[in-house]
Order: sequence, then C-alpha cells, then structure tokens
Amino acid sequence: MKTKFINMILVLLLVAGFFGFAQPVKAEVTPWPVDGFWNEPAVPSIYDWIYFGLYGETPTDWVCHWNFGDGTTYDQCYVEGAKRYANDGDYTVSLEVTNSLGDVGFTSRVLSVRTHDVSITKFTVPQSARAGQTRQITVSISNSRYPEKVQVELYKDNFVWVGTSVQDVPVRPGNRTTTFTFNYTFTAEDARVGKVTFHAMAFIMENGGDNWPMDNDVVALPTRITR
Repeated sequence: MKTKFINMILVLLLVAGFFGFAQPVKAEVTPWPVDGFWNEPAVPSIYDWIYFGLYGETPTDWVCHWNFGDGTTYDQCYVEGAKRYANDGDYTVSLEVTNSLGDVGFTSRVLSVRTHDVSITKFTVPQSARAGQTRQITVSISNSRYPEKVQVELYKDNFVWVGTSVQDVPVRPGNRTTTFTFNYTFTAEDARVGKVTFHAMAFIMENGGDNWPMDNDVVALPTRITR
C-alpha cells in the first residue's frame, strides 16, 4: 500500500511538471568561506617588509591572489616579507582564494600604515671649556610626520649619564626643529682627562617607538677641557 502511495505521488509530480504547474528549483551557490588573513607587523611603517598569511590551514594546492590596495598584487598564499608600502595611509587589502575543488572565496579588510620617525639633526656642544665652568648643550629634533612625545638622553664618555629631557615634539615642516637643552658643569676629572665626548640618544615614548632609530643616536666631537 505504501509503495502504491509513493508511486501515485511521483505520477502527480510528473503530470504537474508536464502541464507547467511545478516551479523549477533554483540552486543557491554559497561562496566558499575564507576565515580571513593576518599580517605582521599589525600596524606597519614604510620601513617594514610585511608578512601576510591565511588563518588556519593552507593546503599547498590552493591558489591565492592578493591585492594590496596600492596597485600591487601577489600570487602566493603566504607573503613572506615581500610587501612594503611607499606611503602612510589606509589600504584595502583583498584576498581571493581558490581551493582544490575550484571553489572561490574572498575576504578583505583595511590595513593602516603609520610611520613614527624623528631624528637628531643637530647636536651642539662647546669646543672647549674649563673645569668648574657650566656650559649649554643642545640637541635639535626634527619631526615631519605625527606629533610625538620624545625623550632625549645625554651621556658623556663611556655612557656616563648626564641628563634626561622629555618634550612634546610637534610636526614642523622644512628644517624647523624642537630643541632640547642641557647644562653641564665640567669637572676637575674632565680636566685631568683633557676632554669630554658627549653622546645624545632620542626615543619616541609612545606609538610603539621610532620606526627608524638609526638617526636617533649621535656622538659629538670631543670637547677640550683645561683647568
């Protein structure tokens, strides 16, 4: 009885389809999901070579196409330090992945590039001094990107600490700088040695530090000391 009932239903469906009563079923194709991607550093600077990769397992037979949002692309799933941006900005990075079955997945997000960089452009020390004399030493910091809080440390000879100064350093275009001032009193020991060599170092205290610290460390010519 059950078999006859099923056969009757099938016959009715065929008849309905023949006379146009049944509507065709539309198959909805769901895009293959991509879990997203990571990049290191998370907030790169223009000096950083960036690594990109997919979250989760990445089989070797997958095909990946990256668009970095600045007109450049890459066609491997793992970007091994092969990408660097020329300018700061917000870039939409997109990734298209094709798996071994031919399914295509897509994901994208905005990547922020921010470069924090100050430099010591002038370091002024006296050419000569006498023991017991107090003289001024200045360190000039240039900054053309973002306002920064900067710490400057002054040493003499073999990293003997002299002083520390912290200031807000605004953005100043061109050759304009922010000056850090120190006063140093030369000692009898300085006179006995006959000279003092000063050493200045600058650090960005926030925003992850300076992205290009090579120009933040300056040693001055020796100052000649007499009694």
